[in-house]
Amino acid sequence: MWPGFSDCTPCMWNRWPGWPNARRIKHAVLVADVVGLCAICAKAAESRESRVGGGHYSSGSRLSLSTLDYFLALLLFACGLMSKPMVVTLPFVLLLLDYWPLNRFGNNRVWPLVMEKLPFFLLAAASSVVTFVVQRTIGAVATTTTLPMGARLENALVSYAGYLGKLLFPTNLAVIYPYSYPLQWPLGNLILAGVLLLGISIFVITMRRRQPWLLVGWLWFAGTLVPVIGLVQVGFQAMADRYSYVPSIGLFILLNWGAWGLTKGWRYQAIVLSGAATVAIVLCAGLAWQQVGYWKNSRTLSNIPLT
Repeated sequence: MWPGFSDCTPCMWNRWPGWPNARRIKHAVLVADVVGLCAICAKAAESRESRVGGGHYSSGSRLSLSTLDYFLALLLFACGLMSKPMVVTLPFVLLLLDYWPLNRFGNNRVWPLVMEKLPFFLLAAASSVVTFVVQRTIGAVATTTTLPMGARLENALVSYAGYLGKLLFPTNLAVIYPYSYPLQWPLGNLILAGVLLLGISIFVITMRRRQPWLLVGWLWFAGTLVPVIGLVQVGFQAMADRYSYVPSIGLFILLNWGAWGLTKGWRYQAIVLSGAATVAIVLCAGLAWQQVGYWKNSRTLSNIPLT
């Protein structure tokens, strides 16, 4: 259960304005448990646990940022980039958190918030350039001749829908999802994926004032997938389960707080949501236990069923 509790850090490290402490903790722990126990994230959690022994976190009574805090965060971000370039979207996520739950956006306040994150953006840009150059040097970056941009855009559209589906219904998981040939998705798949993504985007934008967590969760999911969605293709995979670990946090924030907002006026809200959360965690734990078992060694991995 350790991954579930350690993953609550991004949701719990500060008291959020307008949210009672107990409610904040319950929401954050639920998101953390579902993300940590999600079957599609099992490979990422397994590999991360082999590198990280653990840690202790605490939350202050109010948001305060000293120069030491700032440079410590910058240093840790640099260490994170050297460890796993997937963290390159952190500056974008920090801006989302400024919007909600920190409520730092306001009249003429957006640009100062962007400038506050400027060193983080510069580090992210430098890491992106270095990663691209290294991958291109070893021949891992696909050219537009071998993989046309049109095929990449089609795959990115379908992959967004695919990640959504596999996070909510983790079936047909595989070690690798190679590109299918010919490099062209059926028109029906493209239309369905486009309608789904456009529909969700319009809905969360419409609800942004009443339920800002929907917009933040959706942009977290969509934004943190951008570096690995295949527009700059590294390797020969069309998508990969391991790429969903960070984006899944945003999706489950959307679902968690969205369910709370949807049932806010219900008489038995606590009972209904607690029961649903319990069922979700138990199901995720069972599926994650099964999925991690496939990664025990090469022999068990080669026998992974497409279920």
